[in-house]
Amino acid sequence: MHNHCQKSCQLCPPGSIEALEFCEDAFEAECSRWAADDLCGGVWKAKKGKNVIDAAYVVEFCPKSCGVCDIHLDDRDFSLGLGLPQKFPDISNKHIRNRIKSQVAITREYIRSLDPELQEVCKMAHPFCARYALSTDCQDHADTEMMKYLCAASCQTCEELLDKKDQQKASALYSKALLEHHINQQFG
Repeated sequence: MHNHCQKSCQLCPPGSIEALEFCEDAFEAECSRWAADDLCGGVWKAKKGKNVIDAAYVVEFCPKSCGVCDIHLDDRDFSLGLGLPQKFPDISNKHIRNRIKSQVAITREYIRSLDPELQEVCKMAHPFCARYALSTDCQDHADTEMMKYLCAASCQTCEELLDKKDQQKASALYSKALLEHHINQQFG
């Protein structure tokens, strides 16, 4: 299956033509409008008939418009250049998985808006950064090493890393986290 059915199993390399072609919106006109109205992320809820619509719903049915086609929440996400693949204790829950994908997409856009110097050091250096950004942890624990350096990208506080010492610390912590991730993948 992995070798012969990559497209059907959504295992095509991120960014490849096959991966992007497979990714389609279920409601073309609504998806474009919802994405334009920034409904792919955030905490909001609306009713559509009997269905509750929120960011997770929009991401599920509008992956192309929401820009999550190449986000897999596994090691394939290293190709995104955002840091460690993001996780959640119950990542098999479709609703939670879609919320995490949405936050990764939001973080990607934020990192792209930064100066190139900050883009190099501001990463998601912990596998739960997106999860923390979806809660109040970024605000509640802003002064901790975790939020200030490891999750600055998801917390959207990279501009606070203007001091060279802060940038060096963020870079060193990311390098350490990356090494730990690879060791855990090989031997864990």
